[in-house]
Amino acid sequence: MQSHFSVGAPGSTILVTTREEKVAKLIGATEVYNLKVLSDEECLNVFMQHINNHRPPNFDAVFAKKIVEKCNGLPLAAKTLGGILRCEEVDRWNEVLDDKLWSISNNESSILPVLKLSYHYLPSTLKRCFAYCSIFPNNYEFKKKQLILLWMAEGILQQPEGSNQMEDIGGNYFEELLSRSLFQKSSKSNSLYVMHELVGDLARWASGDTYFKLEDKVDGKCSPKTRHSSYISGKFDGVTKFEKAFSEAKSLRTFLQLSISHGHENYLTCKVTFEKLPKLVFTSTFFEWLSNKSIAGINWSSEASTVP
Repeated sequence: MQSHFSVGAPGSTILVTTREEKVAKLIGATEVYNLKVLSDEECLNVFMQHINNHRPPNFDAVFAKKIVEKCNGLPLAAKTLGGILRCEEVDRWNEVLDDKLWSISNNESSILPVLKLSYHYLPSTLKRCFAYCSIFPNNYEFKKKQLILLWMAEGILQQPEGSNQMEDIGGNYFEELLSRSLFQKSSKSNSLYVMHELVGDLARWASGDTYFKLEDKVDGKCSPKTRHSSYISGKFDGVTKFEKAFSEAKSLRTFLQLSISHGHENYLTCKVTFEKLPKLVFTSTFFEWLSNKSIAGINWSSEASTVP
């Protein structure tokens, strides 16, 4: 990181944002500014923006007070609660606002109760799609089509007989997760999306041992139950990086390379794919769809059936 700071003009200031006060102390910050929570009025305004005025006909001050109390001045909570309640009937509003999940202490879980509620009230079809996103690193920017193709490749999308094309169904799922504030547009580009760090924590909580992100684990080892994995690629990735991580892998079906720095090629030693990973088996249906396509940086042919 030092190379980025060496070009700053004299008197330049570095702004660091963090949720942990100890991080500010470790870097020797000269001044720490603690962000304040939103006022009740501001919190309610954020909520109203996210339900797009789709509110019960008898919405009154009692509802407003309940909402503000649940949000505790946190904008993410207001946005997420708006995503849960938009277009719902008054009975569902009462059900959500009186749910027992609100009473869970933050000491019992690092996940905000409102985020657990947002997952709890997702349709089952969306829960799998959302849990899959735990495979992405924090602040990873992704394109809508990229994620839809990954969902399709994993067989996560459900296509009722005689319904729309798979990509259209994936697009509908994506827009629904976006409307619930589980995805948000990147500040860098309108074609890119990200998940809030706390929403990423929720996805990892929901996915359990099924998904494994190499950089997440302190011991660097995936569970025998792990089926989907990802890693942040370097320019040259050798055997040492993966040797311990996949030593107990038995059911792996996804080995996804993700890049957070663009502009250079990535090289992965063939010893990893041939010796260190269990065989990745794909169905004929998968190859029928994937024939003549390219995904995750690998070109496939319809004649293949396994990847060692």
